[in-house]
Amino acid sequence: MPKVLISDKLSQNAVDVFAAHGVDADVKTGLSAEELQAIIGAYDGLAIRSATKVTEAVLAAADNLKVVGRAGIGVDNVDIAAATKRGVVVMNTPYGNAVTTADPITAATLAGLLGPNMESVNMVNAADVASSNGISVSTIRHDRQCDYETLLRVTIMYEDDERSIAGTLIGGKKPRIVEVQSIVIESDFPQNLLYLRNYDSPGFIGDLGSLCGQHGLNIATFHLGRRDVGGEAVALVEIDGTVPDEVLDEIKALSQVVRADILQFSQLH
Repeated sequence: MPKVLISDKLSQNAVDVFAAHGVDADVKTGLSAEELQAIIGAYDGLAIRSATKVTEAVLAAADNLKVVGRAGIGVDNVDIAAATKRGVVVMNTPYGNAVTTADPITAATLAGLLGPNMESVNMVNAADVASSNGISVSTIRHDRQCDYETLLRVTIMYEDDERSIAGTLIGGKKPRIVEVQSIVIESDFPQNLLYLRNYDSPGFIGDLGSLCGQHGLNIATFHLGRRDVGGEAVALVEIDGTVPDEVLDEIKALSQVVRADILQFSQLH
């Protein structure tokens, strides 16, 4: 069972939340720097406010530490550079659940986008690495009523074109795609997802279904979205099993299809 040390005063609700997620939380406030260093090695996580100073010396003693969570604005009482070197994730939660969810998702998304070309990128330094490479990261927070409590949009611009995708968490823990290329569409992240850009014209669904049936491919879920009647459309199709390259080529050859790709996602449990 993961262990978390709460070293500053937090509400009982914090302990209850940890317990509900199978995390053993110890509350030990008012520790001196020496006392913290002496015990931090036994913990996977550290929950703090402003009183606890997470110095380089503390981090050096934290052999099992994976994350430091600061309840409040800023992380000026945490040595970010030392945490980065040790691969410890540092996050703060100034505005409750919405930001608690959004900040680590943003960091994880950046790390995922940059990781294939930059091996040293992780959730701790992803924002700094993005900035140093000319990648703009913007966080917008407001109190007006919206469709989603949190929304993450990734836009990639190149030459005279751009690509975008937006997602959210349903119930605080279920990731969902909610927009592709500014087209509203909703899908989860199944293991095998057929991504299609197509024309909104009669017969497309039937042709795709017939082709999959001919090759013994079962369609588990089918999600459609369109920009306007008869115009550009997007389909996200969950397939049971893998789609052979030769079948993907046949799908691409359908008259209504502009682009077809197979996307594969790791399943989180």
